[in-house]
Amino acid sequence: MLRVIEDKGFLEVASRTRQQLSNIMRYAVQQGLTESNPAQHLDGVVASPVKNHYPALLLERLPELLGRIGDYQQGRELTRLAVVLTLHLFIRSSELRFARWSEIDFRHKIWTIPATREAIDKVRFSGRGAKIRTPHIVPLSRQAIAILKQIQELSGHLDLVFPGDHNPYKPMSENTTNRALRLMGYDTKTENLRAWTQGDGL
Repeated sequence: MLRVIEDKGFLEVASRTRQQLSNIMRYAVQQGLTESNPAQHLDGVVASPVKNHYPALLLERLPELLGRIGDYQQGRELTRLAVVLTLHLFIRSSELRFARWSEIDFRHKIWTIPATREAIDKVRFSGRGAKIRTPHIVPLSRQAIAILKQIQELSGHLDLVFPGDHNPYKPMSENTTNRALRLMGYDTKTENLRAWTQGDGL
């Protein structure tokens, strides 16, 4: 079965299927339903899926990017500011989208991303906090503070820093900033903005 899936080129599916088979057989052994787990010998049988690490946005394109961000008018101002803030902070998409104003400390110029957050009803993964599952303190530069002050004028009366387009009590869609970047002329499938900020960025 695994070989059939692999031959079709679905390496990720084959890898996950192998893992699930191993889990099922391990459970069967624990319950006394079988004496051995034949799936444990499948390690290395399935080729590992190739992970695509998209290249960071080239540093020389920064002036062009900043110009297009400044000219962006196809969406909400909040979306444009979310893109700008991403250039200044080393954070993940979920950390940005699910941010609460209570986490921002303007006085001490820090953003404390908690280990977990209170989940929002019917919003997948909204209980996610910092990736490392422990509180993560993000220093806020003068520029980041200025951007957050602009954002506060738009959403400061709400719990969420980046509320959704249609429901202010739900977070901004995970595709909102990517869609904005595409409208600015950037291919988010081949140009990794976050990798750029973590490498040669601000």
